[in-house]
Amino acid sequence: MKILQQIIFSVLVCLASYLQASDWSIAAEASYANLSGVRAYEASPNQNRNESEHLIVPSLLVSKRIGDKSELSLRYTLFDRIDGSGVSPHSNILRKPGVGERPSFTHYILKEEMHELTLSYLYDVWRAKNWSVRLGPNLSLYDSEAEFFLAVGGTLEPETKFYAGSGRGRQFGTRSSSDLAIGLEANATLKLTDRMGAELGYRFSNPPDRDIHLVSLALKFYL
Repeated sequence: MKILQQIIFSVLVCLASYLQASDWSIAAEASYANLSGVRAYEASPNQNRNESEHLIVPSLLVSKRIGDKSELSLRYTLFDRIDGSGVSPHSNILRKPGVGERPSFTHYILKEEMHELTLSYLYDVWRAKNWSVRLGPNLSLYDSEAEFFLAVGGTLEPETKFYAGSGRGRQFGTRSSSDLAIGLEANATLKLTDRMGAELGYRFSNPPDRDIHLVSLALKFYL
């Protein structure tokens, strides 16, 4: 987590030193995120499910025009809270080497925070006086950390074997991971003034164990 934060800070400082008018822009973005799957780390062999399928996530972007037809952008996105839950048929939920497993029906919940740093290259597929539509690939670095807790006080769902409305008990482990994923991105930009624009976008990415679809709205400022 600290490594990614240092990378973000260093990149933004370097970019700021090269900012020049007309080719550069910055943007604040809010996205509706649809997540499928759950990043269960070492608990992946157990039965897991996602409890945060829909999220609103913020992003900050720095972009630069490359020639007349393309744009390069760097985006930071924070997924502040991703909830998940799981069921293990034994006591060794995280399967630590050398630790014995006792037969036990164990239910747990996890709280995850994920940081995404995305580099995108978008090509203009259509451009008019105040409108532009872009499409292209992106590369995302996901840095995530999850806390695992025993679940208490819930009601067993007979069909799924999960506990509905369970509370959070003691914490028994934390796990972190850094992953790369290739995705796709498209956006449509309306230039409102010489210094400001509005942007509607869509992104897709598939880091380990989950697919992420984002529909975003951004306010863009031209430098």
